[in-house]
Amino acid sequence: MTMEYWLPPWWSITFSDEIKLSYEDRMLAVDADVSSDLFERLRTGITLQDCTDTEQDLVRKLHDNAIVLDGTERDIYERQADIDRRRPPEYDYAARWLHEATRYSKQHLYYNRVADEPNVDPPESPSVSERFSLPSSSSLNVSLDTALGDRETTREYRPKPLDRQELGTVLERSFGWASNDHRAYPSGGGKYPTNVYLLSYRTEYPDGVYRYFVDDHELGQIRRTTLQDDVVGLYPKYESIVNNSAVVVVMTIDLARTWAEYGERGYRFALQESGHAMQNVYLVGSALGLGVCSLGGPVDHELHEFLELDDTELPIYSITVGMPAN
Repeated sequence: MTMEYWLPPWWSITFSDEIKLSYEDRMLAVDADVSSDLFERLRTGITLQDCTDTEQDLVRKLHDNAIVLDGTERDIYERQADIDRRRPPEYDYAARWLHEATRYSKQHLYYNRVADEPNVDPPESPSVSERFSLPSSSSLNVSLDTALGDRETTREYRPKPLDRQELGTVLERSFGWASNDHRAYPSGGGKYPTNVYLLSYRTEYPDGVYRYFVDDHELGQIRRTTLQDDVVGLYPKYESIVNNSAVVVVMTIDLARTWAEYGERGYRFALQESGHAMQNVYLVGSALGLGVCSLGGPVDHELHEFLELDDTELPIYSITVGMPAN
């Protein structure tokens, strides 16, 4: 079987005084005495028998440098897919940039505070039209062993409303104060830059968008609306999950409250904090016999607008709570 050689489509070609091939951060200038027609032919696959001696030497050189590949056209695309799967983490530029931008040096560890300021109270924005009190949480008469063992992700719900007691218990036990000086989850420097919002469409409270005020154990209504269709639109990948659950709990970061102490590093701490708190939702839900499911893919900018957040507050974590089907 005659071997075919291909110049994969991810390599771009520039023709000027010399021929340049480029892909990501790789660039190769070809100064061999060959016609630009060779590269156009390589796009559709050629054999060495189709080449002059000079062209054959160049094709072999490019093949040795993994620029020109051998095989069928399908082989080429499958090989690129395999390369993408095997890429090390540094090729994920956005994640790598975030990691580098929030990295600590020794100097940071000793002088890591941007400003020595007291805790900043949660902002009142977005504005709240009405407040609703929540009942105090009920006792969780379940051992930690049992709650951990029963913790699972629920993707099938039955459309039964959460009562006030269940909702109050989930919110207070997951996000509330465990004592006078700390909440039920850790936070870098005790800043608690995360806020909690509720998209409520199957509870004993009026349907709408709420903010949970931890200090007062109250819901502040931002907007009263029949919003189930809107919520499904915000989480299009999870329509069946959202449709029958009772609420979506959304955690946000207030960047100003963590920046004052930790600068860019505060973003890492806020992400960690949201994970700590949302695990509480899973465990409390487990203890109460409720279903819980983390939602990994909201339409971020639409959710930001829907919650009426300002530019310093970002939604980072969403989770459904409701009555499990089983």
